[in-house]
Amino acid sequence: MEIVERNVNRAAYPDPKVMNALEDLCRSGRLFEAERRCKELLGRFPRSRDLHEIYGTVLVGQKKYRAAEKSCRAAIRVAPKDPGLFSNLGFVLKQLGKFRGSELACRKAVSFDPNHVDAHLNLGTVLQSMERLDDAIASYQRVIELSPEHFLAHNNLASALLTKRRYSEAIKSYEIALSLDPGNAGIRANLGLALAEADKKNDAVKTGMAAVELAPKNAEIWAVLGNIHRLVGEPEAAVYAYKRALKLGLSSAHLHKNLGHALQDLKRSEEAIESFDKALKLQPDNVDIYCNLGRLFAALGQATAAVNNGNAAVRLAPKSSEAWSNLADIYRWTGEPQAAIEAYRKAIKLNPSDSTAKHFLSALNNETTRTAPHSYIEELFDGYAVSFDHHIRNALKYKTPEILSQILKDIIRPPLDFIRAVDLGCGTGLSGDAFRSVVRELYGVDLSSRMVEVARNKKIYDHLTVGSINDFLSETELFFDLFICADVLIYAGDAREIFCAAGRCAMDGAIFCVSTEEHEGDGYILRDTGRYAHSDIYIEAAADIAGFRLLRKAPAAIRLEKQVPIRGQHFIFQRFIEE
Repeated sequence: MEIVERNVNRAAYPDPKVMNALEDLCRSGRLFEAERRCKELLGRFPRSRDLHEIYGTVLVGQKKYRAAEKSCRAAIRVAPKDPGLFSNLGFVLKQLGKFRGSELACRKAVSFDPNHVDAHLNLGTVLQSMERLDDAIASYQRVIELSPEHFLAHNNLASALLTKRRYSEAIKSYEIALSLDPGNAGIRANLGLALAEADKKNDAVKTGMAAVELAPKNAEIWAVLGNIHRLVGEPEAAVYAYKRALKLGLSSAHLHKNLGHALQDLKRSEEAIESFDKALKLQPDNVDIYCNLGRLFAALGQATAAVNNGNAAVRLAPKSSEAWSNLADIYRWTGEPQAAIEAYRKAIKLNPSDSTAKHFLSALNNETTRTAPHSYIEELFDGYAVSFDHHIRNALKYKTPEILSQILKDIIRPPLDFIRAVDLGCGTGLSGDAFRSVVRELYGVDLSSRMVEVARNKKIYDHLTVGSINDFLSETELFFDLFICADVLIYAGDAREIFCAAGRCAMDGAIFCVSTEEHEGDGYILRDTGRYAHSDIYIEAAADIAGFRLLRKAPAAIRLEKQVPIRGQHFIFQRFIEE
C-alpha cells in the first residue's frame, strides 16, 4: 500500500521541466502540438490542476470552446474551490453563448476570492453581453479598484459607457486605456468611435486614421474606421474602409451589413442589396438584414421582393414590433394600405408605446392628429442625416430655401440686413446657407442631433441647439428679426403653436418665412405619407393670431415624390409694427 500511495502522489504532479516545455509550446503558438502533448500528459497525470488549466488555455486558443468547457470542469473536479478555474469556466461559457452559466461561474470565483481580478473582468464581459450594463460597469470599476493600470478593464468600461451614451465618460476611459497601452490600435480605434458618437468629427477621423496607421493590415481596425466615417457623415470613406477590411480577409455578416448601410446612405441601392445578400448567407436568421432588404426593394419599386423580405423578417421574429412596423411601412410604400393597417396594429399590440406606428396608423385611417411624434422625427432624420443633402437635392429636387430667400429679396429693398435670425428645424443647414449672407447672427434648432452635427460641420451657424422648436422659442430670452421655417409644418399640423411661440420673441417688423404642402380643403390634414398639408386660409389665420401679416405667397412644387411634383406654398409674413 505504501508503494501505491507514493506512485499516486507522484502521478498527480508532472515534472516542472515538462510543464515549462509545455508552456513554451503555447507561447510560441504551437497550439496543435501543445494540445497533443497535453492529452498525452493528462493520460498519465489526470489529477494535475495546472495541466488541466493549460490544456483549457490551448483549446481556447484554437477556439475549441466545447472541449475547453470539458477541460475546465475536469480541472474544477480536481480543485473544486479554485477561483481561477471558475473564472476560466466563466470565460469559456460566455464564448459558447451560455451567459447565465458564465455569470454563475464568475460569481462562484468571486465568492472564493472577492479580489480575483480576472473573475471580476470576466463577470463584467458576460454582464455586458447580457445588456446588464450598470452591473457590467460596476464589475469593471471593481477591477480598476483592484488593479488601476488594467488597460483592458478601462477599455471594457469605456465600451459599456459608450453603449449607455455616456460619451464624455467613455472617451475618458478610452484615453486612460490608451495611456496604459499607447501602441494598442484597437483601443485607439475604439476611442475614435466614441469621439464619432460624441459628434466630435475631426478628432474622431484623426484618431481612427491613427489606428490604421498603427495596424494597416488589421482588418478589424479598418472596419471600425468604416463605422467612424459613417457616423460622421462620410459614407464614401466608409465604403472604402469596409472594402479594405474585406480585402484583408474579414468577412463577417456584420461587416457586409455595415457596408450595405453605407451604400444605402449613398443611394447605391443595387450594391447595397448585394452586400445585404452576402450578410444573409453568413447569418441567414438576421431579422435586421431582411428589414433593410425590404425597404431597399420598396424604394426601387420592386414590390414583390420588398414584401417577401418584410414577411421573412416577421416570420423570424413574430414578436418583434420593429419587424411588424417595418412590414407595415413596406405595405404602405407599395400601395397596400389595408395590409399596412393590419401590420401597424400588430406592431402597436406588441409595443403600445410605438408612437411612429400610431402616427402612420392615424394617417391611413384618415385621422388627423395635431403633430407628428418627436420620437418619429428624431429617428427619421437621425437615420437620414448622412445622405440627406445628396438625396433631397438630387432625387427630390428640393429648392424651398432658395425660393423663400428669393421671394424675400424681391419684396424688401436691399440691402437685406437682419440682426438675429433663427432657422427653425434647421436640419443640415440648407436654409441657413441660403440666408446666411443677409444675417449677422444665425441660430439653428432641430430635434435631430445627427442633422445638427452635419450642420455644425458646415460652420454656417453661430449657435446650434438640439431640441424642439416650441421649447426653444418659449424659453429663449433673445429676440429675432427673421424666422426661417422651411419644411417644418409638414411635421406639425397645428401651426398656431409655432407662430405664437415665435410671436413672443419677435422684434417689431420681424419677418417669418414658411413653406407648406398645399391642401385645398379646410384647416390641415395628415396624409398617408405621414406628413401634414395645410390650406392657405388656415396658415394665414394662424399667423394673424400671433401678430404676423402676410406680405406675399408664391405657389411652387416643394419636392418630387415618386417623380411627381408635390404642390406647395411659400409664405412671407411680417410682424405687426406696434404704434
